[in-house]
Amino acid sequence: MSTTGVHFALSLAQAEELFGAKDDEALLECLEQIEEKWDEGWLVSTDQAWDPIHRCLTDGMLGSENGTYPDKMTVIGGRQLYTGDDYLIAYVAPKEVEDVAASLAGKTKQALHDIYFKIDPDDYGESLSEAGFNSMWGHFEILRTFFAKAAGAKRPVVFTVDLIDFA
Repeated sequence: MSTTGVHFALSLAQAEELFGAKDDEALLECLEQIEEKWDEGWLVSTDQAWDPIHRCLTDGMLGSENGTYPDKMTVIGGRQLYTGDDYLIAYVAPKEVEDVAASLAGKTKQALHDIYFKIDPDDYGESLSEAGFNSMWGHFEILRTFFAKAAGAKRPVVFTVDLIDFA
């Protein structure tokens, strides 16, 4: 079972702070400061749905290089900022955010439903169900709105997930 994923739409100052981090430890400290502010207007938690959302927008597999632009940038396909194995931190630049938002706007529930049920349950690590799809779809709709808002404000987006408990 995957852990909670969070997308943050950063201010340009916050993005500069992230890129100013000299190592993984400094990067995590910077993210912790952003998270502590928990500016709910500029973040969205996809809970555990980040995993199937990524799979539905790419090739059904979980990898940052999987899929095609711009869909792969939605969750874990952005610029990887963390070099260790404990976290996944993916950055999406403002222009890429615009491209993601435009692509997500055209996704239909039926299309993602069809893709969801093509995911290999053995690779995914759990069975696929209508309840699982509906949960994923609900988070997808929130994420789609979030990307549209971030694009409109010309903000970069960073996705974070703690992989320590990822199984």
